[in-house]
Order: sequence, then structure tokens, then C-alpha cells
Amino acid sequence: MIEEAYCSYETSKLLKEKGFDEVMRCWYDNYGEFHEDGCKMRNSDCLPLTIMAPTLAFAMMWLREVHGWHISLEPCYDYDSMHVIYLAFVQNVADVHTFMDGRKNVASHPQAESAAEFAIKYCLKNLITERYGNKNH
Repeated sequence: MIEEAYCSYETSKLLKEKGFDEVMRCWYDNYGEFHEDGCKMRNSDCLPLTIMAPTLAFAMMWLREVHGWHISLEPCYDYDSMHVIYLAFVQNVADVHTFMDGRKNVASHPQAESAAEFAIKYCLKNLITERYGNKNH
């Protein structure tokens, strides 16, 4: 059965620190426990230690729409391990002239979800410097 892939507690916490305040139905409590109760809320509407948990896809969309960073995932065959791995690339969407050359490979993981999680954390830790700011905008 296919299930939604949600951001980890650590990544959700970083998102909140960087200003993520979208309406979500899943959240983490102050112990890092995941809850899915269908109640839709924003980080600003919750108790201080409660953190809203977006899906990986929603977090990637927020980074693109709010901060101008696009994350793309590409499958690649790893000849050393003889398995498919996923590469995560980060690109500044304002730099359309060097879209392919301007991409930075930030992750190589056996699952697409772990590559996406790593790339989201990379953007939050290295590319977004303030609550609503961006190093390259």
C-alpha cells in the first residue's frame, strides 16, 4: 500500500523556524510523536511545542513558491551497488538561463523519499538565511 511521505520531526521543526505556516492536518507533539487526526491547523495556531508536519511534496512546493528553490529527484543506476539510487538536485528558479548547469547535486540515496528529505533539509540549513529570506534573492 502506498502512503503519504511526511517530513521528519527534525525537518518539520526547521520548516517552522524558517516561517512555514501553512494549514496541515498532521503534526508532531513536543516529544516528536507523529499525529494524524484530521484537524487542520497552522504552526501559528498551535501550542508552542507543536509542529505541523507537511508531506515531502508540500514542503518542496513551499520551498519553490516561497523561497525560489526547486528540488528535483532523478533515478540513476549505481554500478557499484548494482541498484537504482536517487539523486536530489537543487536549483534557483530565478536562474532560468543556466537551469541544467546551475543545478547542485546535494544527495544520493537508495529511496526517493530519503533523497527529498535530505534536499529539503539542505535548503533550510544552507540556502534560507532568515525567516522569510533567501541567500540568492
